[in-house]
Amino acid sequence: MVFTLRKLGGIKEGCKEGTDETIIKLIPDLFALSNDRQAVIKILMTKMGLSQEQVENYYQRAMAAVSKEK
Repeated sequence: MVFTLRKLGGIKEGCKEGTDETIIKLIPDLFALSNDRQAVIKILMTKMGLSQEQVENYYQRAMAAVSKEK
């Protein structure tokens, strides 16, 4: 099967979006377990290999989504 660069780019983008969505959905659950923002950030940095800046961004997006649901 031959993939074009555009298709490969689309696949990579789709994987990234899926990962982003999963992390954003996971954060409120992690927070509910510990009620410790720093613990959540440390877990994601360690387990997902993310920088603190990346995790902070995910955290803000996740908490904004939770606020919208209420």
